[in-house]
Parts: sequence; structure tokens; C-alpha cells
Amino acid sequence: MKKLIVLLSVATCLQLQAWPEQIVVVRHAEKEAGKSDPHLSLCGQQQAKAMAALLNVPLQQVWHSGLNRTRETAALMASTWPDATQHSYPPADFGPVINALQQSTETTLIAGHSNTVPELLSQLSSQPAPELTEQDYGQVFVLTRKNAGYQWQRLSIQQPDACRH
Repeated sequence: MKKLIVLLSVATCLQLQAWPEQIVVVRHAEKEAGKSDPHLSLCGQQQAKAMAALLNVPLQQVWHSGLNRTRETAALMASTWPDATQHSYPPADFGPVINALQQSTETTLIAGHSNTVPELLSQLSSQPAPELTEQDYGQVFVLTRKNAGYQWQRLSIQQPDACRH
């Protein structure tokens, strides 16, 4: 019985150690209007670059929902780190992302949507999830590992000139 408890304790410690020290979660940048799977607007492209400039850690893993706006936001943000591997997940299912995080220590960027970013933050942290509206672009959430979970800090960009409509 003692051996089983020790093995379970070691397994738990190893599992907790496998998580990345930092995870960056963003809502995609501004999209073009009126399309079912829109690309980023010129404003959105500049927002993504501005969000990347807020990061002070190299990205090693990049996840996006597979939709144009998250894929393009993630690609622009990760362009400084060409060795970062890109992955997609089903838009409403963070299961693959959570599974990958549990098995990696690599700094990870996750690009999502206004209705999924708060859900993901609440799964990773005990802090209350922020509310995001359809107009909340340029929000970066940096999650830092604290004990057995994460604490997030919200960073916001100064809106680029192309975004002043």
C-alpha cells in the first residue's frame, strides 16, 4: 500500500511538472466584416503584430481554432519564432489543447474567440474569467504557473492607426 501511495505521489508531481511555465491566450484580432470564415482586416493584422510585441518569452507551441481569423492571428504573433509548431483544435473543444499542455513544458500560445477565451481561462485558472465582447480586440492573457494552477495577467495593446475608423 505504501508503494502505491508513493507511486501516485510521484506520478502527480510529474504530471504537475509537465505543464508549461507560461501560456499566452489571446482572442483573435479584428476580422473582416460580413463573411462566414473571415480573414483578418488590415487593422487586425496590425493588432496581431502589436500583441506579439507584448510578449517577452519565445513561443514554442501555437494553437488556433482552425478558422482563418485565429489561424492568421496566431501565425502573425508567432512569426518572430519560426520554429514554433502550429496546431489546430475544434473551435468549441479545448480537449486537445489541454491534453497537449499536460504533456509539455513549452511556452504555448492559444488563439481563440470572444466566447471561448473566458472558458479556457476559467479551466486553467481559479481566477474569475473576464468578459469579452465582440469588440474586445488586442487582449493578451499571460498565464504564469503558480503552485498547482495558473494566475493570469491581462495586457492590452494600444490600437494601431489602421484601427481608428
